Amino acid sequence: MIYSNQKLDNKTILVKMMDHYLGNTDTMVSEFIRSLSELYPGKYEMMDGASSGGVLLKKGMDTDRVNLIVSNGGGCHPLSTGYVSKGMADASVNGNIRSAPSAYDIYETARHIGSQKGYLLLYNNFMGDYLNNDLAAELLELEQIESRLCPCTDDCLSVPKDAPRSERTGLIGLLYLIKIGAACAEKGLSLDETYRIVAHANERISSVTVTLDFSKEEYYLGSGFSGEPPAITCTEQFDRKSIAASVYDLLVQDLQPQPEEELVLLVSRLDQTRCEEGILFASELCRYAADRHPITQADAGYLTYLLDSHGFFVSVMCIDKITAPYWDGKRIVL
Repeated sequence: MIYSNQKLDNKTILVKMMDHYLGNTDTMVSEFIRSLSELYPGKYEMMDGASSGGVLLKKGMDTDRVNLIVSNGGGCHPLSTGYVSKGMADASVNGNIRSAPSAYDIYETARHIGSQKGYLLLYNNFMGDYLNNDLAAELLELEQIESRLCPCTDDCLSVPKDAPRSERTGLIGLLYLIKIGAACAEKGLSLDETYRIVAHANERISSVTVTLDFSKEEYYLGSGFSGEPPAITCTEQFDRKSIAASVYDLLVQDLQPQPEEELVLLVSRLDQTRCEEGILFASELCRYAADRHPITQADAGYLTYLLDSHGFFVSVMCIDKITAPYWDGKRIVL
């Protein structure tokens, strides 16, 4: 169906797309996973029998080491393919649209993989994802299968400034944790050592959501994808350089990087943002950082459609002596 003569808002367009193209929201995730495994048979495979959503597996994974299972809350989106690949996670467990992955699917994924060294369970720190991963870990423990829970808590504005980091939710910094965890596993580290290093990396990541309102010439920091209002509203100097300065200063203030630490940057453009804007904004951040604490590597791309807005998710990680041996510098996006 074509709506060329109608002026529709983005939400209406999304609903119509779901109805007429993507199909039944109860089955589209499993259809997406199956399609990926059919289109890229040398890279992915699908685990049959998931109770909800679908499970994407890395083809030809090594089970004689720690294996990484990542929960992709709220159904499939571009992060699904970024999670599972060489040098990343072994499996992505996906819930149906707007629902966390099932605990039983996480548990069955671990049993299906059959790791000899245990599992690192990675997820963004939202209640549904925590509860399901925690239950999955309990089910695995009943069968004497080792696992460790490692939530990503990188969203620096998701809680008040004086709240403990453990109460923060997670954003795109989860990709950094997967990358470092996979490197630990590939080097043959134990489950406890892998967990220790990834948990440390989590403490050295800070991320923020940046949304832009061109009609008001305002930008906002910390908007939630479930409708939570922004933590900070900025009404002055609505230009790329000023926005980049505000974002960099916020993240660096949160992290307080030490002189010997390197900074790496990840920018994911939001749904209404063009590819060029993500590249330009990442470059602006690097220029602003050059005379302060420089950014040694930057990636920019489209990683998730969690927020139907104009703007970016921005993540900065500090690489220190603990994480440096497991940071190979390979790009996440480009």
